[in-house]
Amino acid sequence: MDVMKNIWPYTYEELLNGLTGRWKAAAGRYAENTLFLSITIYCEDGEWGYATYMCGQEISYEDLLALDRRFVRCTSIDVCNEPDTCDFPFPCSKEKLFNQVIPFFIQRSSPFSGIQFLPNIHGIEMEHARMYLKSLRSYIDLGLRETMLKLSYYGQESEDFVAAWVDSNHCNRSVILDTSWPQTQAIEDLVLKYLRRKNYINFFIFCSTSEIEGHLKMNAKLLEATLDTWSKLDNDSFFTVGGAWSKDVEDLLSIPLPPNVTREEPTMDGEKVSTIEWTKEDGATLQCKIVWDICYDFISFTRSSIAVDE
Repeated sequence: MDVMKNIWPYTYEELLNGLTGRWKAAAGRYAENTLFLSITIYCEDGEWGYATYMCGQEISYEDLLALDRRFVRCTSIDVCNEPDTCDFPFPCSKEKLFNQVIPFFIQRSSPFSGIQFLPNIHGIEMEHARMYLKSLRSYIDLGLRETMLKLSYYGQESEDFVAAWVDSNHCNRSVILDTSWPQTQAIEDLVLKYLRRKNYINFFIFCSTSEIEGHLKMNAKLLEATLDTWSKLDNDSFFTVGGAWSKDVEDLLSIPLPPNVTREEPTMDGEKVSTIEWTKEDGATLQCKIVWDICYDFISFTRSSIAVDE
């Protein structure tokens, strides 16, 4: 049962094909009975609440308590700022939300589940965002194991939360920030710490409706760290990095090549996409794509596995 809780649902069939007898029967029952759900939490004009969806249907916290918790798995915890973003909101007290509802869903979180702050154009109130971050931070090393974090900037509390996130021993975590984050030395250091060598790296800087002047971007320092980390990775590592950037190709082309790494000249794929590729001595490659768009220019790096000779 513990094994089934720690794998993705789309791998159930593959796992079942490799089992026999009682193990296969038990795994099959778990796969058939598992219920996947997500929760959105909000506060508007002092009214707190949540919306929960299980297999596309709304369900209350009280109804969930009646289910067999072994088979309940949460795939996403989303934070927004108004009930209008939820189809069927359930109003509740702040105390119930923070002391009962949120802990329940964190304890049911599945591998590679997500925590997302989803402000609309009006944004999540700073006071509320900080309350959510304080509550969630206490679970960083407990229920939130292999989790994706998508977070806008809410002051020092945001920085402290990400610092605790990247300091944790749980390595299979994504960090998704946006252009509401300022480009400061302290924040760059957080990104550099996340980009240190490990088996799973997934980092991106999205465009934000609350974009600020001097926002966080992939500058020369972060670009160099990206290339350096990739050059030292094992070949079975997951590695994807990107987002808003300095828009200076020279920042990219002037990065010193790590030992035993070569770089091809940039190529154009149409008018809006540039591609650059680095290759290690063993044949593994890092592909960089630069998308030139009127609304949002971004850069992305994706690692490929070693090419196998036929």
